[in-house]
This record gives sequence, structure tokens and C-alpha cells, in this order.
Amino acid sequence: MKTLEQELEIALRAEAPRPTVEFAEALDRKVERGFQRPSGQPRFKWTQNFPFAPVIGGIAALAVVIVLISTAGGGSGTGGSSSSGSTAASPATEQASPKAASGAQVAPNAPVARPRRVERSAALTLGAPSSKLEDVANQVIAVTDRHHGFVLHSTVTSGGSSTGGSFELRVPSGELQSTLSDLSALADVRSRTQATSDITAPYNAVQNQLGEARALRHSLLARLAGATTDTEAQALRTRIHEATAQIRALSSQFARLQTRARLATIDVTLVREKARHDSGAGGVGGAFHDGLHSLAVSFGIALRVLGVVLPLALVAGLGWLGAAVFKRRRREAALF
Repeated sequence: MKTLEQELEIALRAEAPRPTVEFAEALDRKVERGFQRPSGQPRFKWTQNFPFAPVIGGIAALAVVIVLISTAGGGSGTGGSSSSGSTAASPATEQASPKAASGAQVAPNAPVARPRRVERSAALTLGAPSSKLEDVANQVIAVTDRHHGFVLHSTVTSGGSSTGGSFELRVPSGELQSTLSDLSALADVRSRTQATSDITAPYNAVQNQLGEARALRHSLLARLAGATTDTEAQALRTRIHEATAQIRALSSQFARLQTRARLATIDVTLVREKARHDSGAGGVGGAFHDGLHSLAVSFGIALRVLGVVLPLALVAGLGWLGAAVFKRRRREAALF
């Protein structure tokens, strides 16, 4: 049975054109003469049709040479100065090219610079009257949402001596300053602190360890695929389980470091603030309120004093008046 390739070969041979008898005879005669050219026949037929072709070709070649010479002269400028400039430039080029070549070889081997990883945190204490603590707490949450953050923990207590609240916020590191500005505008700022910590070293160390652990597991899996004995396969499976557990622990640690570098922590504390009007906090208005308060206190003290002294003075006056009347009547009785 013939294959498909054999059938195609037979079909192509059947469709191939066959030379005529005259062409075959002429080809045989050329083979017998060794394909020699008849005497008197030019090498190229186009010279026979165009007798001036050699002259035209020579003129064209001469024109090309003239153009090349003029181009070289115009690009070099004036004589000796151009030659000296080109000569002086060549060593510089030769010196620069090895440096470029060496730089091209060294560049791939240079270590890739990794960005710095910085953890940012802040603490803010806000004071507000008891009647406004809940409003301020709601505004703290609104500000956090507006800056694409979230509230990790929150506690708000109203009523009693422990009135106040606390919040643990997470916002993107780039939004830390703007978030603090908006939070500071909600109430009276009692204290404000900021801190930064460089975690680049542990970040890169855990990242490298994680990459090595993954490469080890990949290698162990490849070796397990080619294991030939059960003992070897079991040992490789044990090492793969250990590498997998290490990868999970390193992945969890690396995720925490990524969160610390990406998100800033803000601790907000709300405290109850009593209404006060002191000159230091209110300027001229505070001094005015202080004066009114002192006047009211003095007036109250005066009323209390009058409440005690006035009855005593009235009793003393009545006694003095009675004594005076009694003495006057005794004198009048003695005269008569």
C-alpha cells in the first residue's frame, strides 16, 4: 500500500512539463561542446543592442567617483584642520568606546536599588465638651473614610466621670498629614505627636528568605518528579512539607511588614473638656469674662455680708435709740 507522500510524488511527476524533442537535441549538442560560446558572439547581449553602453557606464562610474570625493571634502571642512580634528577625535573615540563597552558589561551585574520602607504613626488628643463628644466621634470616622482609611478599634463613653473615647485608625501613608490636619480641626488639640521607623532591613530580609524558600520548594518538587525509589520520594515529601510551612510563616510575616509600610497608624483620644474662660486661652474675651466672674463673686460675698451685718446694725440702732429716749425722759423728770 502506497503512502500519502508516495502518491503525491507520483502525481507531481505526472504533472511535470516534458521538454520537446528539439530542445532536448539542442541541449545535447551544447553538452557535447562543453557549453562553448560561438566565436564573434559578444559576452553580453545588451552590448550588442546598445553599442554605446560601455561609454555610458564609464561616464556614470566617473560621476560617482567625483560625487564621493566632493562629499568627503565638504564633510571634512578645510584641509589640515579637518584631518587633525579627525585624527584627534579618533583616539578619544577609541578611549570612550572601551568605557562604554565595559559599562554595558557591568550594568547588568549592578545591584538593583530597592525603595526605603518606612513605618509612620501619630497620636492625637482632642478635648471637647461632654455634649459634643459624640458629634466629634462621628466626625473622626467621617474624616477617616474621606482619606481612604478605616477604623481598627473604637471606644466612646458618655456620661459619668469616664466620659471620652479612643480610636485606632489606619490610613495610607501618603494621607497621614492631611488626615491629621482634618482631625485637628474637629476639636481643641490637647497634644499631638508623630513618629517614623525605618523597616527596610527586616522587609528586604523577609522578602529574600521568602524567595529562597519558594525556590527550594520548586526544586524539591522537580526532584520528587524524578525520584526512583519510595525512600527517596518520602524524604523529598517531608522536606516539601517543611518548606511549605516555612513559606506560610514567611508570607504572613511579609504581609504584616507590607501593611506597616503601606498604612500609617493614628491613635485618637477624646477627653471631656470643661467650659472655661481663661485669659490665656481667650485673650481679651477671656479677660472680660474673668472680670465679670470676679465681679459676680464679689457681689455674692457682699450680699452674704450684708445679710449678716444689716440685722445686727438694725438691732444696735434700735437699742441706741431706746437708750437715748430713756435718758432724755429721765432728765426731764429730774427738772420737774
